[in-house]
Amino acid sequence: MKKLVIFSLFILLSVCGYGQTTITAGMTQLQFFTAINANFSSINITSGSQATLTTISASTSYTVINGNFDALNAVVPTAITIFYLYPGMSGTAYINALNTNFINLVASFNSVLTQSNTIYVSNSGNDGTGNGTIITPYATLVKATTVLTDNTKILIAKGSTFINDKLDLSGKTNIFVDSYGNGIAPILTALKSVTGWTDEGDNIWSKQDNNFPSEITNVFIGGTKAILARKTISTATAGNQTTLTDSGLEDADGFWNNAELYIDYNTFLFGMSRVSAYASKTFTIPGMDLDPEHIYNPSGLLFPVVAGYTYYVQNHRGCLTTQNQYAYNNSTKTLYVYSTTQPSGVTVTYGDDCIYGNICKNITIQNLDFESTDQCDIQIKNSSYINILNITSNYAGYYPILLKTCQVCKVDGCTMTDQNSDGIMVMYCNQVILQNNIINKCGYTTGSERYLYGIFPGQNGNGIGSKGTTYLSILYNEIYNTNYSGICLMYATNPLIQYNYVHDVNLIHFDGGAIYMSYSTNGHILNNICTNGTVYNWNAGIYIDLSSLDNEIDHNFVTGYTQNVMIGYEDQQVNFHDNVLFSTNSTNNIWFTLYGSSANNTINNNLFVAQAPATCSIGIYTALTNTETITNNKYYYPFGKAGTGGNNTMFKLTTSWLTLAQWIADENTRVWGRTALNELEITPSMYAGSAKPETDFLIYLINPAKTVRIVQAAELPYSDYVDMDGVAQTYPFTMQPYTSKVLVRPN
Repeated sequence: MKKLVIFSLFILLSVCGYGQTTITAGMTQLQFFTAINANFSSINITSGSQATLTTISASTSYTVINGNFDALNAVVPTAITIFYLYPGMSGTAYINALNTNFINLVASFNSVLTQSNTIYVSNSGNDGTGNGTIITPYATLVKATTVLTDNTKILIAKGSTFINDKLDLSGKTNIFVDSYGNGIAPILTALKSVTGWTDEGDNIWSKQDNNFPSEITNVFIGGTKAILARKTISTATAGNQTTLTDSGLEDADGFWNNAELYIDYNTFLFGMSRVSAYASKTFTIPGMDLDPEHIYNPSGLLFPVVAGYTYYVQNHRGCLTTQNQYAYNNSTKTLYVYSTTQPSGVTVTYGDDCIYGNICKNITIQNLDFESTDQCDIQIKNSSYINILNITSNYAGYYPILLKTCQVCKVDGCTMTDQNSDGIMVMYCNQVILQNNIINKCGYTTGSERYLYGIFPGQNGNGIGSKGTTYLSILYNEIYNTNYSGICLMYATNPLIQYNYVHDVNLIHFDGGAIYMSYSTNGHILNNICTNGTVYNWNAGIYIDLSSLDNEIDHNFVTGYTQNVMIGYEDQQVNFHDNVLFSTNSTNNIWFTLYGSSANNTINNNLFVAQAPATCSIGIYTALTNTETITNNKYYYPFGKAGTGGNNTMFKLTTSWLTLAQWIADENTRVWGRTALNELEITPSMYAGSAKPETDFLIYLINPAKTVRIVQAAELPYSDYVDMDGVAQTYPFTMQPYTSKVLVRPN
């Protein structure tokens, strides 16, 4: 029976919201139990409903904590998502679940705080004669901003469209922004029509308007997004921190002035800047400090250009060559369009962010539609208790949602498409939940990427991007069609990435992943499905990079990447276990890289499946003497292992290609925990030759959904499959949420 709890709303918010004792991995047992009991006591559970925790056991702590959260969930104003604790879960998952439950509890109360004032805004309103009531609403968000006070609801009329309008929540507390009435969700957009074009000749048309913004990020012609004009010039023959020289150019001095120079510094780092002068085949640009907060560049030095860098010139009338291309001179505020006839139906983004907030608290924004903004749909900084719910975004100029230096935030149930940069960007925040979001087409058009202060440009075009955030939970999201990584975390502490479906990512940039983490600690990546990446070099399904420490990766399914998994570059204490990695061809590998000072990593109890011959199953490289444990994995090669070297042999240790038996036996100069090795080749079906007649002899099934999947025999190409233990598959069978299954036809 659930035990009843009685608590004061004021006490709950003041203690749980602001005085919660955060559980940390470094706590002693006494500190841990003290914190747990203090948290439950602070929310005023009545006498008798809370047992004292004295030991971690299934019968005591798990039962008591889960029971308390069940009881709280029965009485809070809105339902909370409970992450249940269970015996045997990892320490990281245990800590994340406890802290996330407290966050969800606080969010439940914040979502229903009482607002004493209401402001209505509608296209039918009037800023001059209206008073913000439902009968006489205001007409603009700017007007609502001027009269906004704490504890206010801002209700925006459905069916209304607000063009180049802005709501500023800065300095306010307890604000609830929502829609009202009937019809479609209210639309916030930066688009305005542009007419009155001047014929410049050669199919180039211009429009000068001093009201144009500092940068135009979206242009539409006849409802279709126009392409930012760009051209590949060549490669740099010389350069320094503020210049790029190309000795092959023949353009007259001054021709490329105010063009935008796009420089590929390496596979994952680019820079963009306006050209201040062009003379003697040399571009002069402001020095590019591509890491303004100096994480990658601690000394704060500017990035130099060296010979051989590829570069592009874009956003200049000299690049216009094709119908429906555009360029913008932000110095003269002149827009150029290439068109064989006078342009018509042209719309351009004006303004900056649609909703902005700095130093605000207890903010809920929900049920709005953002269409073609010039910068961000929603940007919130230096704030706390932020809820962004059920937002739709199309064609954000920068980011649909940007959170910087915020505490206790949730982004839930949002749909985002065709943003120029990342879908959701979270910087230097604490206790953030991103869940149930659908994110499609991030940084989709190369050259149109835009980034704001302190955001590393090389990490641009992610579904979810994060930098320097603690206790970040990323749950139940679908992310696809990204320029760079699906989920990209840098300098994360205690992140939880679970139940996400990431597919068709890394479309343009190299050296990323469906799920990528660098310089990150105490993370847990589990129950994710990552499919259909690209085969560019160094693109991985799950990529743990650059001095990451104490991360656990388990129960994920990965296929379709050049390296299905990368663990490398000074990572330590990575525990990679109980995953399924499915390799589809000779360019799609299961590849672990343990490099440099990487140490104490564990790879065990995983299933590796190679669908085609001559596929590298596992490659391990290390330059130093390290201690690693690789044990109890299963390998399945339906065609066996072919060849005697190179990519035709299945295992690699440093520079030597080996068979599984040789690899296990090879001591080399390293200690690999070999006395514990129990690697196993499984052979439910082996085939002679290089192919079977049927294309679906070996298949995988996935269930990237919250509900179970019932699989009938009629859904599959054949009915005589066996599983990886060689057991005949029976029908129908059930797949749990976010799980996978590998089946093969018997020989």
